[in-house]
Amino acid sequence: MPTGLGAISNDNTDQHRLTYSINLTNEDDNEAYIQWIEPIFGKGITDKVVTEQLQVAVEKPITAKASLEIEGTVVLDTKGLSKKEIVALEPFIIGIKVGSEKVIVINTQFQDG
Repeated sequence: MPTGLGAISNDNTDQHRLTYSINLTNEDDNEAYIQWIEPIFGKGITDKVVTEQLQVAVEKPITAKASLEIEGTVVLDTKGLSKKEIVALEPFIIGIKVGSEKVIVINTQFQDG
């Protein structure tokens, strides 16, 4: 999962923007509908995340055996940390939560028993 990290601006080096790209693959034989994703952060940066809304709206299907690339951004409070100390906080993202919708077909024929 590629990530990038940089200061919000030249005037604001107390906060850094972490951008990430996640490639979701649908290994199933059926299409899956992805509603949203949310990154799960490593221990080093969990308490430094400033962004309140972490879910990234996707609202797209992934066909069977296909992939979908999703990008997101979060802001981190890095006040008082050197570049070396910030890099030492890795891994930044250790997993993702996925909100999805799946249709399950039920048998509507009733058997007499």
